[in-house]
Amino acid sequence: DALSLEALESGYRLGVHIADAATLVPRDGAVDREADRRMASLYLPERTIPMLPDDLTRGAGSLDPGEERMAVSLLVDLTDEGEVTSWRVVQSTIRSAAALSYEKIDALLQTEEPRRATVEGLHRLAGALRLKREGRGAVNLDQPEMNVKVRETGEIEVSVRDRSSPGNLMVAELMILCNSLIARFCSENGLPAVYRSQRRPDLTDLPDLSGVDERAVPVMKRYNISRRMQAARVSTEPMSHDGLGVSSYLQATSPLRRYPDLVVQRQVAGLLASGKPVYAPDEVESVAQRVEVQVREMSRIEAGRRRYWFLQHLESTRTTPEGKDVFEAVVLDSGGRRTALLELLEFPFRARAELPRSVDAGEIVNLRLRGVDLWRRVGLFVHAP
Repeated sequence: DALSLEALESGYRLGVHIADAATLVPRDGAVDREADRRMASLYLPERTIPMLPDDLTRGAGSLDPGEERMAVSLLVDLTDEGEVTSWRVVQSTIRSAAALSYEKIDALLQTEEPRRATVEGLHRLAGALRLKREGRGAVNLDQPEMNVKVRETGEIEVSVRDRSSPGNLMVAELMILCNSLIARFCSENGLPAVYRSQRRPDLTDLPDLSGVDERAVPVMKRYNISRRMQAARVSTEPMSHDGLGVSSYLQATSPLRRYPDLVVQRQVAGLLASGKPVYAPDEVESVAQRVEVQVREMSRIEAGRRRYWFLQHLESTRTTPEGKDVFEAVVLDSGGRRTALLELLEFPFRARAELPRSVDAGEIVNLRLRGVDLWRRVGLFVHAP
């Protein structure tokens, strides 16, 4: 996807432009049938199994700088305070000016480069939109993300991405705006679509974290809130997504790697071109039922492989005589008579270990890594006072 910003006499015009996969992948062709079967791209540390062929996603489907590309664009007029005054969805041809990583966005905000003004404006609007969502009850956890990659040489690379960085927050917020407005577009035009909803969690009895080590506070806050949040539901009926603070929501920003997004884009493109949807309600219902099962299973596989390779990384680098085998960890649940649940401070990784009864939730303790059980995918940690 690509982002654009245009200054108006009063406020701004924001553009969120999504590669036009609906045109690139004809419905019911061989590629489409295989994409329907796969349902989404599978991201494993050792390889990626794409939903669509690489030569398509990296070629005509990639919004490369300087190249004209077909897109579906959401154009939103906003005030400086992030108030949406008008918006529309159009089919478009775009030419992007630059490809920026999250890190490059963060760096741009600290420089005087010409492109800084655009990025700064996008970041400021994203902050205003986030405040409005939080005012409607949105729960923003900003959970750090651990990335594990296995290179062709066999080297395992582990990195932690701060999802509260300016670049991450900016892109995430604008994608939420795009998905919620396209959900509204589908709902208002009677387009059958795959919606996501979530009930508001009850956060009235969260534990008091005063007196807790400041390094442990964000970890404990995320843990206590996430325990109270219900899983998002997939259906063909537009309902509120209280976790995000929006009245309706669907996923439409990744049609090259998620099949429901491609279905939604075809519905939108069909209405814009001919005034009619491409899919009947029962066809969308079939996709919705299958995606809930398949994507849940794919997420389980991705998490299991990520955990396996991360533990193999720890075994090869931290259990050796030269390795740093002691980790600081936050006690999430002291466990009573059972082993305690902890999260490492260095990595967003949870483990269990026996702790003295005097240790309470919220404390930071030292754990020593004694070994790794790759069969059961667990690290063998012991308390190291």
